[in-house]
Amino acid sequence: MGTAWRLLSFSFACFFAGDLLFFVYQNVRGESPFPSLADVGYLTYYPLMFAGLVCLPGRDRDRVRRGPLSMNLAALVVAGG
Repeated sequence: MGTAWRLLSFSFACFFAGDLLFFVYQNVRGESPFPSLADVGYLTYYPLMFAGLVCLPGRDRDRVRRGPLSMNLAALVVAGG
């Protein structure tokens, strides 16, 4: 269970880093932040969040149910993006 929470924490840290870099580029440097290093943080967020959600423990730990769960979580992450 610790791995899942670490992945979720890293994903939020990447998103925060993207926000911070976006703020620096736009407000401090006065540049257009598209494309920039902030995009790396934003784009890293999604695979880490997906991996963290898949690793979360649940009542049904059998492999048969993990496939549909992964597909549902992937659709959720893509739709959120």
